[in-house]
Amino acid sequence: MLPEGGPDPRRSLVVSVDCALLPTGAAGLPLPGDGHLLFFADPDLDFRGQRNDAVCYVPAGAPTAVRHVATTYEPFPSQDMRTM
Repeated sequence: MLPEGGPDPRRSLVVSVDCALLPTGAAGLPLPGDGHLLFFADPDLDFRGQRNDAVCYVPAGAPTAVRHVATTYEPFPSQDMRTM
């Protein structure tokens, strides 16, 4: 789910992080306290410089819509991320 009216992603969604579930200060970064961070990438590595659209922040409660990326890859299996 991406913000309504935003650009379509050019790469596949690889990770969605629910910011409300992260402990404050856990990452050592100034992350938002709610909403989702969506990370996009190609499974094939290419080192063609900086990507300005690799991460998208979706604020909690923002109107969103489903978008699809045309790709030949199968969806990544869903997994819970755990820390130790």
